[in-house]
Amino acid sequence: MIGTKDLEALIHYLQSKGITSELGIVACKNMLGRVTEERAIILKNQNIDFIRGKKRTGYYGYRDIILIFTIKLKSAIAPELRNEIPAESLVIARGNVLERICYRLFGFGGTITDVKWKGDRIANALNGDSQLSNMLVEYACFYWSTLRIKVDSPNEFAIDIVGPGLGPSFTEEAEMVATIGSDKYWEYVEMTINDLVRFEIYDRMGKCIKEATDRPIS
Repeated sequence: MIGTKDLEALIHYLQSKGITSELGIVACKNMLGRVTEERAIILKNQNIDFIRGKKRTGYYGYRDIILIFTIKLKSAIAPELRNEIPAESLVIARGNVLERICYRLFGFGGTITDVKWKGDRIANALNGDSQLSNMLVEYACFYWSTLRIKVDSPNEFAIDIVGPGLGPSFTEEAEMVATIGSDKYWEYVEMTINDLVRFEIYDRMGKCIKEATDRPIS
């Protein structure tokens, strides 16, 4: 769970894009069947129903925040069909021999040409949206090979989209204030959110996922 100030910063970002959102509490059931209450951003009239966050220890020891975009389903997914939900993005880059070696060793180099999805039904739906693919190629320029977005189902009534390994995340306020000072903290938050969150991409993914799960998954 992440702090209220971080969520308020995200709400400000969403509202600046004309997206109605508010801070609230949501009940979440994990894969063990346990129900917990978490602070979340609740969205209205969007393909994403709410956004939560989890803390992790990132590079250089900073504790970062990774966002989880949740889609609520109209009907339950049968347990035996849940294995058709998971999907993971794969960045495809092309280049000369040196660029390909650089990409393999360091995760960047050459030109990003596509972002494909590995998986089953949900992956096929995401791969079939050319507009989403174009958006992801541009998005990948911030991440290169570290753009790993995962889709999974924590329970039979929800599907989560978890952001890439280096974001969308921003370091906790206390950590950054100690490093760069309070005056520059909100500049940092605004820059990070604008560059890394890209809500329109996740909302487009939500549209594809809802269309793919509108009928029984088989």
